[in-house]
Amino acid sequence: MKKLFVSFLLISAFVLLSGCGLNAKQTQTEITSASTTAETTKAETTKVETTAASQAPTITYVSYENGRFGFSIDYPDSFITKTTPDNGDGILLASKDGNAELSVSGINNALGDTAASFLKSLAEEHTNASLKTTQDNWVILSWTDGDTVFYQKSVIGTGSIDTFVLKYPKTQKDIYATIITYLETSFKTPSIEESH
Repeated sequence: MKKLFVSFLLISAFVLLSGCGLNAKQTQTEITSASTTAETTKAETTKVETTAASQAPTITYVSYENGRFGFSIDYPDSFITKTTPDNGDGILLASKDGNAELSVSGINNALGDTAASFLKSLAEEHTNASLKTTQDNWVILSWTDGDTVFYQKSVIGTGSIDTFVLKYPKTQKDIYATIITYLETSFKTPSIEESH
């Protein structure tokens, strides 16, 4: 009888603990691909969901690939295309509420800039920068203008320079900190040693 009771207790505990595990799922990633007719863009959607317990918004990212300069970046699908220059050097996106903008572009490195010289020029232009850093071939600078925060990352090569600049309201700093991390991770610049 004791063995039966102990077995029942162990089985009950296992069932109870297994049932609790059903609600422990915190994130789910769903990746779907779609192709577009535009030569310079490749659309890939990545959806990141969190449970109600964390109260974090669901953010879906779409991939943009530039056909001229060869860089790519994933940006929130809540951003819409504001403009694409005729010369094919990038894209300007804006949040649906118009409070934030993301510019992603490439330029030829006609002046022969290095990461150090590029950072020096940017720092001279934005004297109130709160973040100035460089490593290897990239530069990050962040500054404010009134109630707007600007965050720029540039990757400098001998042939070209690829850059993204995110501008957003100071009041939404926490939201955009997460987005910046994702932009940083997804920003790929394989063709910077070539002029375009």
